[in-house]
Amino acid sequence: MTKLQQTTIKLILLMSFVAFVLMFLQAPIPQSVEYHSFVDDR
Repeated sequence: MTKLQQTTIKLILLMSFVAFVLMFLQAPIPQSVEYHSFVDDR
């Protein structure tokens, strides 16, 4: 039971970490591109 709980906690932490990394990698790129194009337009 304890090992099962530990594995579930590790799995949840790993999944949340992967999701956070994916969001961090995907989100800033379009924002920076839009920001640069916005600055260039002005």
